[in-house]
Amino acid sequence: MFLSHRYADKMELVGFMKMLEDADLSVFVDWKERPELDRTKVTKETAAALKQDMSRCKALLFVITSTANTSIWMPWELGLFDGMKGRVATVPLATKPGEHPGQEYAGLYPWIDQATATGGQQPVLWVNEADNVYVQLTDWLNGKPCTKRG
Repeated sequence: MFLSHRYADKMELVGFMKMLEDADLSVFVDWKERPELDRTKVTKETAAALKQDMSRCKALLFVITSTANTSIWMPWELGLFDGMKGRVATVPLATKPGEHPGQEYAGLYPWIDQATATGGQQPVLWVNEADNVYVQLTDWLNGKPCTKRG
């Protein structure tokens, strides 16, 4: 998965990245994998590198924080990945699902949350299209659609 986020918000991602690692999911985070990239400017070189990295990912997780709307890269990453592969979900970290200040286009995509499955002990990451339409993240990554429950 490609984690699209505002670089300055990287400390807010620590807990979410731990959840992904605990679920044995492979996540591409550009500042970890490509520290040489300059995120302060839009360049053809950086765009080409990110495009190459995204082409190797199954999905893009678009992390929404209270300041994500100031990112110069996130809208480009979202549009490119949606056009390339279409498997995109939002991760509302500092907002509630459905709140996208300055990024209303993010409402076009399902959102990720964490909850314990019925009869389960451990929390699970879910992809939600509505309050009662969802699927486990691991299944969604393998192409399974969200289904209505209850």
